[in-house]
Order: sequence, then C-alpha cells, then structure tokens
Amino acid sequence: MNRKASFQRKSGPLVLDASAFIMGLYSASSNKGAVTTPEVMSELKNWLRSSSSILSLERLRVSSPAKKFLDEVRQASKETGDFLKLSKTDSSILALALQLKSQGLKPLLVSEDYAVQNVAHHLGLEYAPLAEGIKSQIQWLTYCPACKKRFKADFLGKTCPICGAEVKRKAAKKFPIKRKN
Repeated sequence: MNRKASFQRKSGPLVLDASAFIMGLYSASSNKGAVTTPEVMSELKNWLRSSSSILSLERLRVSSPAKKFLDEVRQASKETGDFLKLSKTDSSILALALQLKSQGLKPLLVSEDYAVQNVAHHLGLEYAPLAEGIKSQIQWLTYCPACKKRFKADFLGKTCPICGAEVKRKAAKKFPIKRKN
C-alpha cells in the first residue's frame, strides 16, 4: 500500500513534523485536517525558500501547545532517556498531539525522528513514520564509559563529573512494538 495513501484513511488531524513537508506528505494530505507548530514552520522557512516545490499552506493550521503539555512531554522524555535528543521543535509537536488527544481528538503524529516516535509511544500517542519507523520502544541509560558511573535519565552533562570523560548513552531496555496496519 502507498504509505501516503494510508495517512488519508486515518481519522483525526495529522500533526506534522518538518519531515512530512519535506517528503511531500502535506500536499498528499491537504484535503485532511493538518496541524503543525510555529517551531516547525520556522524550521521550514529556509527549505521553502530553496525548494522548487510549491506548497499551498492555506488549509494548514499552525498552533502552539499549552505549557502543561510541554511539561508532560519533558517529563516523558526524561523517563525514556530521550530528553537530550528532543529539540524544542520535537517537543512542540509531541505536546500539540498530546493536547489534541486531551480534547477528545485522535491525532496522528507524523515524524521520521526516532526519539519523537519513542516518546510518542511512551505517551500513548498514535504516530506514523513516512519510511520505516521504530521497531522497539527504548529506555536509554546515560553512563560514563571510563569510570562506569550511571546517571539518571535527566542528567544534562556532557562529561562525567567524576572523571571528566565524555558520557554516552545506550539502550537499557527494549520493548517490542506491535504496530497496527
């Protein structure tokens, strides 16, 4: 089945990341309710100027999520260990999808970003990649490869406070995802 066609059959608004525009989903779904955030539009400014594709943005709704939902995304990303991998834009689309869900809608978050998909899964949001997508939900562990110190998921440092080595992250737990087709 054509991946873009499958998005048209979903009920509820499509919450679009920049990748959805760049890969051409928005034009394929322009008859569908689509929404994005000002942060995504900001990311797209340079692409829209340099792109030869013309997008009709008249049906696109641009909305900012409430702080309450941004805080919920922040907490969830700390729980999964994706906190440092999520940009402000990533957090904004996750929070917008969460806000729409709280309003009784069934949003479908469209993003190619694995950290976004991982946090979306953790939050119980429906999401879809344009290509392959994640196969497991991952809980990340931040650690120092030199002294073996482990840090909480919300550790923000780039170097170990004990020995000064660069900290890394690895998958601590993987949970297989059963996807509906």
